[in-house]
Amino acid sequence: MLMPNVFRNLKEVLSIIPEQRRLVLTDEYCNDADIVPSLRGLKIDADLIIFVMAKPERNNATLATASACFLHPETGR
Repeated sequence: MLMPNVFRNLKEVLSIIPEQRRLVLTDEYCNDADIVPSLRGLKIDADLIIFVMAKPERNNATLATASACFLHPETGR
């Protein structure tokens, strides 16, 4: 399975500052990713949440993109 390799690679290349509180997702969407209702409003004990999705591209030029859905209210990061 490919996903464990992806998670292992992300852990190796990302530097994550631990959160001091639980994260709460309140929106229905994170950019183009649909946040399922079962995750909305929950206090999630995590430092980083990543939504991975794939869609066909017309010119196949985009390998991957990333964008923040949640910015820390104090640091703006």
